[in-house]
Amino acid sequence: MSREKILDLIELAKVFLEDGAEHSAHRKLGDAINTLEQHYGITANTPSQPESESVPVMNYDPNMVSSGRKAKQVVRLTFGAWEYRVSIDKTIAGNTLGLAVIESTVDFIYNGLFSKKEGYATLYMLNQSGDELSISDDDGRGEEWLKDLLISAEIVSITADGHF
Repeated sequence: MSREKILDLIELAKVFLEDGAEHSAHRKLGDAINTLEQHYGITANTPSQPESESVPVMNYDPNMVSSGRKAKQVVRLTFGAWEYRVSIDKTIAGNTLGLAVIESTVDFIYNGLFSKKEGYATLYMLNQSGDELSISDDDGRGEEWLKDLLISAEIVSITADGHF
């Protein structure tokens, strides 16, 4: 799918969001936009909140992982080289916080990129023109290779896993 078609779809989605559709449709559309952005490395200018409204702050409660408790955390990692980018959201369950969660997410993503057939991992990124760049760990550096490409990391949400 061309960059222009993707941007057209996102523009249509923005109009839909501005028209005040039902809440669950907003959520599904937002998820679809995120998927397009992640897959194609394109960031859409989605409608933002008016400046007068405050953006809610996530309650990053460390007690969710204390005393043997576990939590599910959504981690957003952005990898880049030159002007090429890809963002990946991954849900991680466990009892770690902060940088430890981010590092384990990098490890998990690396394992998903690794091809047994090829014998190394490959990461695909796009620039704003829609050109693709593939970078491979052909030196066999493992997770350290991927960490060197990491340009942004954020824990987007945390929820109790329910397993105590």
